[in-house]
Amino acid sequence: QALIATDLDKTQQRSDWAQRPLRNEQVEYAALDASACLRVLAAMEADWGPQAVVLLDELLGAPIVDP
Repeated sequence: QALIATDLDKTQQRSDWAQRPLRNEQVEYAALDASACLRVLAAMEADWGPQAVVLLDELLGAPIVDP
């Protein structure tokens, strides 16, 4: 929240994602969640530089950006 200055409603996080078709609320949540992740990455890169991506790769155990 501090990095992206927004509050993301997590109500849909625990909804039934196996049920198809997805509800409009689920699709909207997924889009906002992905957007928030990208904003967090951009904020981290602004603060820490390119090293932010390397640190995230190490924490996640997989590259977040293709080489």
